[in-house]
Amino acid sequence: MSANEAPLLIAAIVILVLWAAMIWIGLTISRGVRAGDAVDRTVLLRGDSAEVLQDLHGALADAPNSYVERGTPGELHITFTVLPDWAVGIAVILFPLGLVALAARRQVVAVTALSSEGSNSRLHLRGPFSNLAIDRINRVIHLRS
Repeated sequence: MSANEAPLLIAAIVILVLWAAMIWIGLTISRGVRAGDAVDRTVLLRGDSAEVLQDLHGALADAPNSYVERGTPGELHITFTVLPDWAVGIAVILFPLGLVALAARRQVVAVTALSSEGSNSRLHLRGPFSNLAIDRINRVIHLRS
C-alpha cells in the first residue's frame, strides 16, 4: 500500500462506520414509533367496567409516543405518534438532508371500549395499537381473565 492509498482507505472506513451508525440510530428511532396491525378484538373480563377502564388507563398512561384520554363513558382513546418505515430509510440513505424525512410522523388513534355485563366487562379493541400497548393490555386481560 502506498502512502497515497492509506488516507483513502481510512476515509472509506470512516464513511462506512458513520453510515452503519446512521442505520443503527435510524432503527433505534423507529423502534416503538410504529403502529402495529389494526386490531379488532373482543374479550370478556372479570370486574366492573370502571375498574377495568382504570386498570387499562394505568397500564397505558406512560407508554412512549402515545397519549391516553377518556372518550365517551367506557372508552379510552390512545393516540400514537408513528413514523413511517420509509422515513427511516430515506433519512439514512440521504443523510444529512434525509433527516427531514423524520418529520413525516403522523398520529393514529386506537380505541378501547368497555361495556358491563353483570359483574363482568366486555372489552373491545379497535385500531392500530403499538406492540408495547398490546403487551400492556394483554397483562390487564391476563390479570382479569
